[in-house]
Amino acid sequence: RGQTPAKQVLGMRVYRLTERRPAGWGRMALREVVVRWLLIGLLSAVTAGIGFIVAALLVLNTNRQTLWDLIAQTVVVDEP
Repeated sequence: RGQTPAKQVLGMRVYRLTERRPAGWGRMALREVVVRWLLIGLLSAVTAGIGFIVAALLVLNTNRQTLWDLIAQTVVVDEP
């Protein structure tokens, strides 16, 4: 359904850009676990975590996507 427990509390949902529908379980797992933690591990090993923060903030584009959103082809939207 495109939500983690934290996103449910915050009233947010993750959508797939190509299909314009909420991300499914597999896409959410890719986005939340595989991509994000892989990037955190790689960047923190190289730059002690500073690179992760800089990369996450600098990769915001017009859709307000972070690096892991770009890789997973998702976008986070507010759903009040």
